[in-house]
Amino acid sequence: MGLTVPSWSPRRGLPFLRIYWQRVLSLLYPPRCVACRRVGAVLCTSCMRAFPPIRPPVCPRCGHPLPKVAPCQTCRRGILRALDRVRSAARFQPPLREAIYALKYRGARALGPVLGAYMAARLRPQALTVDLIVPVPLHAERHQRRGYNQATLLAQPVAEVLQAPLATEALVRIRPTAPQITLPFSERQTNVAGAFCCPDPSYVRDRRILLVDDVMTSGSTLEACAAALKEAGARSVWGYTLARALPDGG
Repeated sequence: MGLTVPSWSPRRGLPFLRIYWQRVLSLLYPPRCVACRRVGAVLCTSCMRAFPPIRPPVCPRCGHPLPKVAPCQTCRRGILRALDRVRSAARFQPPLREAIYALKYRGARALGPVLGAYMAARLRPQALTVDLIVPVPLHAERHQRRGYNQATLLAQPVAEVLQAPLATEALVRIRPTAPQITLPFSERQTNVAGAFCCPDPSYVRDRRILLVDDVMTSGSTLEACAAALKEAGARSVWGYTLARALPDGG
């Protein structure tokens, strides 16, 4: 019996060629750590170990580090209303800051699962009861330009650890907004107010939602997302971010 060799077709050949060239390029241009530029990995172990974690005591509502467990000034003023609670894995400081910039602005998509795994490792699954994991969405135009949503990449390992569905379409950004990092604190809440909605409220109704994003600064984006989810009937909305920018330089 003869051996039948399948005929070449673009559908079969293109994935092979893509993998082949990726391997060739990795040999010619081995990956470098986005933080320290060491050859070997897109983010080296030494830099990951240097991420400055946020440890208790923190504000019980927003997770802001404090000398003792107590509401911070922001939460005492009631600025966060729809968002029930927020936590962050680490401070927005080097080398984590460089890794986040590379993920968001330099197309380093491979960092998403790595940083998401770091977030997942700092969770205590037994302390959370979550029905859905919802990444903070990008507007369609920005998503198309970037090619991916970094919040979704971060949320995937978190969803695996919590064994909860990842709901990438539960929340959409219905209008483009200026990047929050470019705005003063006083304008950030207005910038994102009403920018999100739930296309199918029945999907989030009575659900306990965990919002996932890369950085929390003022909390305005998470709050706007939580407001849309609560308006659609969500039972509770917690936020979890990779990093927290703090007034002390974090």
